[in-house]
Amino acid sequence: MKAAIDWRTRYEALGEGLLRTAATAKPLLAGFNAFVDAIYPVGADILDRLQAEAATPGDATGPRLAAEILARVADGRGGALCLNWPGGPAWADRLFGEPAALQLGGTGPQAAWALATLGAPAIVALTDRSREQLAVLPAGVKISEAGRLVEARELAPAMPPRKPRNIVLELTEGTAWPGGRVRRSTRIMLRFIDSGIERDESFAREAATRASEASACLVAGLDSIHEDDRESVPWLLSLLAALRKNSLRHAHLELAEFPREGSMEELCVAFGGIADSVGLSLSELGMLTGQRDRPVAAAREVAARHGFDRVFVHADDWALVVHRADAPRQVATLMAGNLLASARAYLGRPSPTLAIAPDAVFHDGIPSSGNLDGDWRADCVPSPYLRRPRATIGLGDTFVGGILLAAGLPGLTVDF
Repeated sequence: MKAAIDWRTRYEALGEGLLRTAATAKPLLAGFNAFVDAIYPVGADILDRLQAEAATPGDATGPRLAAEILARVADGRGGALCLNWPGGPAWADRLFGEPAALQLGGTGPQAAWALATLGAPAIVALTDRSREQLAVLPAGVKISEAGRLVEARELAPAMPPRKPRNIVLELTEGTAWPGGRVRRSTRIMLRFIDSGIERDESFAREAATRASEASACLVAGLDSIHEDDRESVPWLLSLLAALRKNSLRHAHLELAEFPREGSMEELCVAFGGIADSVGLSLSELGMLTGQRDRPVAAAREVAARHGFDRVFVHADDWALVVHRADAPRQVATLMAGNLLASARAYLGRPSPTLAIAPDAVFHDGIPSSGNLDGDWRADCVPSPYLRRPRATIGLGDTFVGGILLAAGLPGLTVDF
């Protein structure tokens, strides 16, 4: 009988190696959205206010949005709700009041934050250099300015904000309110304007010069592109083509929950082949493929249909990759993503210690690893799972940071 795997010990050993070597990693080029996130821990008071708002007669935007939020709470579903509603920020101020905290938002910046916390180099695309946006950019994250790399504290605010704050509602499993109990620890994000991506030309020039020494270019935040924008995707594709020409090793496309049906498929068509890997959550995989109960088959379908060499899927308690590469290295890559995300869930923010919570559990009922058709393979590992994390915001983004940190450490591998 095969002995059970001691996942905690394996993660602790991997964490020691990451802490020892992170500073030697190749730099990550991270884009292409950036926000200020206003964080609201959701208790019964906020849920009561949402319930009262949803019961308001009529067909106004505010009550409909409140009803959608409550429906997601009831379903245990997080994600992003994006709508072009100029009155949204004032509505959120009235309903939620002052946030508990302001912090950095956006997939690329949050992945860079996770790496910088460990001493690994990361450069972000940033055109919004307002006082509030610069104030939440952590030390260690680099920005390109006039041909040199600087940190936010070295820049004078150059323009007023061009986008409102994201509203992030953090939900904790078991929270009681008159409508019942919160089913799942997650977060719901409200974004009120399609503000566009950070088309940072200074970043593009810096990335071109550093392409051969970079670990990867992270392409994320494309849910910020307005449906009438016909320039941003060609701009990104042109940038990736230039980076590939300059010997960029990896380009990773991270998907999101898009407000317009069909956007995920269109982006996979556009970026398949030029981006060698794609990442998405389990719910996003279901939206893209229609297969919610067969994640391995669905991920393999994405790879075959769009020409990705690797497809990463992250869920609450496991992570999966379908690939044609070295299996021990891919397992280490998944574990690095899980470890960084789990440490953030435990400590509430990106962690320089990579601590695993004492009450973290490693579930057995996860998708199976094994060989697929041809030389394709699926590998899946459990994550250190917390039922009641200290934070839920940014966990998927931090997972992405972890898998791309692994890309910057060529010697990373595990026995399995």
